[in-house]
Amino acid sequence: MKNRSIIFTVSLILFLSLAACNNTTSNKADNEASEQESETAELGSIKNPFKFKDSEVIIDSVLGDDGKKYEAEISITVEEVIRGKKAYEILKEESSTNSKAEEGYEWALVKVKFGLDKIENEKYPITIAQEFSFDFVSHDGQIYNAEKPYISNGLEGNIYAGTSKEGFIVQQVKQGDDFLIGYKSLYEPGEMYFKTK
Repeated sequence: MKNRSIIFTVSLILFLSLAACNNTTSNKADNEASEQESETAELGSIKNPFKFKDSEVIIDSVLGDDGKKYEAEISITVEEVIRGKKAYEILKEESSTNSKAEEGYEWALVKVKFGLDKIENEKYPITIAQEFSFDFVSHDGQIYNAEKPYISNGLEGNIYAGTSKEGFIVQQVKQGDDFLIGYKSLYEPGEMYFKTK
């Protein structure tokens, strides 16, 4: 009887040890699979965003007043990110009506350079504005959508072939969030993502 108890106890310990090893291997495999997925995801996707401060060329399109779509080659660079107290000081200088960020959030000012390198029909510009061109996307994939404060050097307007424009886009983000900037075309599906650090 005593031998059976010893055999049972040893068997139980061995079983639990193997189960723990298997669980560790499974977690390691899950982490490796997640890293591999990021590496193999299309560059510019939410899982593999473009690098901070790198200029990236994207194929877009513009709808002419003739009803035709014209292919356009644009370049986008996320150049600078200002957050927290410094960002709020800039916003306060812009307008005394700009309010503090909500509890647990901070203002983020992101300087973007946007160029129209080429277009099939140079008669047409590409039109950009934060409201319909850019999203601030949280680390977990949620789009920030708070009311935007006034800023005089915002990134907006018409950009013609061979020219570019720099300006700021602004949004409240969770404090410390490693957010992304998403560019969305008016006429092409999907969104292209950029790191902010």
